Amino acid sequence: RSYFQDIIFHRRYTDEIFAKWTGNQVASEPPTVLLAPMASGSAVIADSTLVDDIAVQHREVIGIEMEAYGLFASAETSFDIKPKPIVIKAVSDFANSKKNDDWKPYAAFTAAEFFFAALTDYTHLASQQRSDYI
Repeated sequence: RSYFQDIIFHRRYTDEIFAKWTGNQVASEPPTVLLAPMASGSAVIADSTLVDDIAVQHREVIGIEMEAYGLFASAETSFDIKPKPIVIKAVSDFANSKKNDDWKPYAAFTAAEFFFAALTDYTHLASQQRSDYI
């Protein structure tokens, strides 16, 4: 398993993130982490027919968003070094008629906390593996 698959399998970090949250919206259970493809584009999709078409054509895609598009486009068009971008997102709405901003702070918190915890552990793990070779 990959590093992130291992994190997801063992539900690492989610209980701690859940316990740290002190905001207004209170989730009923710790967040769930998924490792799967997302569709990303340069414009907001407000057409449910288009969303359905994307879902049918790309069954493995679990979401559609637009914020990461610029990051991936920049990495792809980079001249010298091709960075490998990573995107960690939290769902705050389903982009339907019930869309509101109530869960945005919680989503931002959980994504940032997960990224920080995973990166901290990964950096520590990588430095330990390097020291094993010295």
